[in-house]
Amino acid sequence: EDEQGSKGKKALLLWCQKSTKDYEGVNIQDFDQSWRDGLAFCALVNYYTGAINFSALNQDDPSKNLKTAFKNAENFGLPSIIDIDDLLKSDKPDSSAVITYLSEFYRFFSMPSDRPVSVSTISELKNQDAMTKAASLSRCRSCRKNLTGVTIPFGKWMYHQKCFACTDCKKQLSTHFANIGDRPYCELCGKHTWNETMRAKSMARQNENLRTDTQAKAFKNWLNAQLDGTGVRVQNLSTDLSNGVALMELSKKLAGKPKSYHKTPTLMAQYLDNINSAFNLLQGAGFSAQDIKASSIVEGDLKIILGLMWRLILEFQLKKLPIDSKKLEFTAEDGPKNALLHWCQDRLSKTSIKVTDFQESFSDGMALLGILHSQDPECVDLDAVNPANKAGNVALALQIGEDNFDIPRIIDEQDFLDKSDEKSIIAYLSCMAGQLTSAKPVEKASLRLKKMDQAKRQNLTDLFLAPENDSDEFSMESIATFHWEDVHIEGYLSKQDSTGILRFWRRKYFSLEGSRLIYYGTNSQQEISGNVPESFISISFAKSIEENRSRINSFMIVTDARVYHLQADTKEACTKWIETLRKAIEIWKKYEANSTVKSQAPPPEKKEYKEGYLWDQTLLRGWKQQYFILKDGILFRFKNKGEAQNRRIPLFGANIEQWRPEDFSFRITSKNGTHVTLKSDTQQEMTLWLNAMLKQQLMIEDFVKGIAHRSNGEDK
Repeated sequence: EDEQGSKGKKALLLWCQKSTKDYEGVNIQDFDQSWRDGLAFCALVNYYTGAINFSALNQDDPSKNLKTAFKNAENFGLPSIIDIDDLLKSDKPDSSAVITYLSEFYRFFSMPSDRPVSVSTISELKNQDAMTKAASLSRCRSCRKNLTGVTIPFGKWMYHQKCFACTDCKKQLSTHFANIGDRPYCELCGKHTWNETMRAKSMARQNENLRTDTQAKAFKNWLNAQLDGTGVRVQNLSTDLSNGVALMELSKKLAGKPKSYHKTPTLMAQYLDNINSAFNLLQGAGFSAQDIKASSIVEGDLKIILGLMWRLILEFQLKKLPIDSKKLEFTAEDGPKNALLHWCQDRLSKTSIKVTDFQESFSDGMALLGILHSQDPECVDLDAVNPANKAGNVALALQIGEDNFDIPRIIDEQDFLDKSDEKSIIAYLSCMAGQLTSAKPVEKASLRLKKMDQAKRQNLTDLFLAPENDSDEFSMESIATFHWEDVHIEGYLSKQDSTGILRFWRRKYFSLEGSRLIYYGTNSQQEISGNVPESFISISFAKSIEENRSRINSFMIVTDARVYHLQADTKEACTKWIETLRKAIEIWKKYEANSTVKSQAPPPEKKEYKEGYLWDQTLLRGWKQQYFILKDGILFRFKNKGEAQNRRIPLFGANIEQWRPEDFSFRITSKNGTHVTLKSDTQQEMTLWLNAMLKQQLMIEDFVKGIAHRSNGEDK
């Protein structure tokens, strides 16, 4: 940022203009045309090095000018990253390449701590101010003997001429050399040292970016876990906290006090009022936010926001864990961290697993599995776990933690493997400690199948964990017959195809049944009765219902996997569909938040949500690792996590069977005969996937059959 407060490209442009303002024929106004004749580059290089005779340059010879500028900059240690031909062959050069080079030039020449200073000759050194600074020194820095004869001043030190040598190769320096970190280097060693320094700084920046990304993801997920049941959800920490709504809901929950606020703010004053009200509410609960400006939250300052989230985790989660820490004082940040580490060590005391930190000790997943095992020895067999399978162990631990103990998965297995951010791992472990030490134990049977169609389980009998009792039976009948009378709607809609170049709109008959919007492959109402639906859209996974202003009478159902485009026949029908679907989402969230009302709870497809990496068999019988998400009866495939979906595998009507037990593989064969073969890294991981898929398949089949029977006038 420059002295006027400008940032980014504007600041870089101002710096270039200021550095070249005294050079005739140079008028920098942009990052393309102003640099094409080479004079601007030459002026910039000469301003910082004095190595170019600028008056001898010819504006009509841009090729020579560019070569002169880049060669002289390279002589001082700044490598050229711009192709001269690319600048000359186009009337408008690539501005991004120019900006990149100028940014490196700025760091190199305008930031003394980051650059070597090349000096042409020994005689030039003698004229530097360093001579007077070093005059009081009577000994050579290298040999430590009294200075006699010809001496060389370098920085604040003095050398004998014969002692003035390269720091690396020890070759005596005579004419050209470089100053890197107040140490002299020959030209060759200087370039190597400089490149290594820049490479190290580049890696440091990449690691810092990775740490920030990991932390932002973890803290966002932690925040959403706290906001569960409020109807508010955050997708981006930098933007979604600016109006203060999410922060107010979080503060109300953490402080345990109700407070009114602007629920739909539109003015900046309302944003600030919400945020300040949240801070006041937190302050009443013992949390001080006096050093945080509300304007920083509104402006989306990610560094400030991450700092705030971390302090909230420390204050309201770590410090309030029911951990026996009489010997540990919560007087500093390390206090609650040490208490958490002590809790982990205590949980693992009966195993051979040792933890000494929050990164390396947890990177292989063994410590996570050990802690879960200490809570419920039946959830994982530690003796059967391979410590070398780090990724599989961490993924298994996260899955068991989420399924068995309702531990929110705020980070991914890769975050443990990368060891990129300690705070993110601490945040997850604090969630784990909070759940495992809670007074009310979490049900352990969420991975057990209690009722399953015999034909589905005949090949997998030995894989499933034994049932405990019949008090928490998995009732398919209650799921199939569940529906919400006050949000039922049905009728014709046109649905846009999800694949194909032209994306045709096809007319289908839709019916909202509970949390699923089912549709039939026919547009004739007479053919619907008794038919099995073509497919359905799960409203429970919808993020929002939005009006599509680019197409008349149409709206969108937005989910994480895709966006469904639908069109009604009239404006009135479109409005009714939007209102009803939004009400269905609202009711779903209320019932989801109030899970104690079991008789009225919506279908638990979200409880069977599972994701992770599996090996997918290719056409050549090879194996390719891809990311899969299982939800609401469909297995979605992605090339990598976070990328676009490239395949969906419906489980309805499919045959799911174990394929080759020796390599933990299983096969899904659809109704039309096509199949996909997948495998996991361990027997236990395969069991978890098969359990989840078969449970979802039975739910979906029972649900769809129930819909077909009811539409035919039969009773289920």
